[in-house]
Amino acid sequence: MNKSFFIKFLSVITLALAISSCKKGGVSPSIEEGNLVSFIVSPDNQYIARNTTFLLQATGTFENGSTRLLTSNDNVTWSVDDSAIASINTNGLLTNTWGGGANNATRILTVSATANGLSQSVQVTVVSATISSLIINPNNLTVAPGATVAFTVIANLSDGSTLDVTQSVTASTASSTIATVAAGVVTGGQEGATQLQITYASASANTNITVANGSGSGGQTSGTGLVGDYYDGINFDTYFGSRVDATISFNWNADVNNLGQTDNYSIRWTGFIQAEKSEVYTFYTRADDGTRLSIDGVPFASCINDWTTHAVTERTCTTTFALTAGQKVSITLEYYEGPGVSSIQLLWSSPTTPKAVVPQQFLYPN
Repeated sequence: MNKSFFIKFLSVITLALAISSCKKGGVSPSIEEGNLVSFIVSPDNQYIARNTTFLLQATGTFENGSTRLLTSNDNVTWSVDDSAIASINTNGLLTNTWGGGANNATRILTVSATANGLSQSVQVTVVSATISSLIINPNNLTVAPGATVAFTVIANLSDGSTLDVTQSVTASTASSTIATVAAGVVTGGQEGATQLQITYASASANTNITVANGSGSGGQTSGTGLVGDYYDGINFDTYFGSRVDATISFNWNADVNNLGQTDNYSIRWTGFIQAEKSEVYTFYTRADDGTRLSIDGVPFASCINDWTTHAVTERTCTTTFALTAGQKVSITLEYYEGPGVSSIQLLWSSPTTPKAVVPQQFLYPN
């Protein structure tokens, strides 16, 4: 066979195979990968604050068993089931454009992706609250040259809740020769001091980075709040939703809490509370309606156990606690709202601490 004819013959066959592959679906895989056989969309149940964006990702599995992130080159089509509250582009970048309202604190949005005749969807909780500040944890980072230290970025929202936005922020360092940053990890370079700089939406934060031989990787951790599990019914009857609340200080006079529930609901907050000073602390609740409080495993009956309907009333824990500065102890606070006004506060005091709402920096979700 003529050599030039053989080369042309192979070219035609290769082109035909490529066209055939394209016709099988939206994805044009490499010969090594084969066709796309399945994919997943992540993350699921993500919270998206007002006027912010979040990148959803599709991870595909191919005929040869390999997996990778799908891109716009794979002809992935993204959509949302309610374009009045959010939009999504061809790369999976979701933008929350919802204004919300007193009775519309959150909305559940379904995000779908299709590729190669396959379809997957996840739910996203769209929040009408806006970002008020950012927390970097840990802060004042130390790391040795060539070593790494991981961090998280927590956004405080205007409705009192928090979001982990680590993977959504723009992060940089003031000196890339001293330290670099990528995907929530700082890597030490040459010895010296610099800053980690974080921006997200209209908020920003920064913290110091010290790179030194022999340094351990770490920093100082600040509290971000307590986990709140919200239920319909005054006795935790039907699970409604969860979030991390920065402090426990709410006054829902409109009878609608920040998850959109009206009367007759209950909330259980759990986590840890850290002493600011080595002193004896007293704890209080101030609420309309019922509260139950346990500190460091002390049962409700030995602290606060008031499961009754009433106007705003302050209760004092009957047990006091000799705590050590920096020490964490467990906390469980239960609350229910019956009819009428809804409000709840968690307070503390010590010999040198005036009675006040427990600040966020001393509350930990885990």
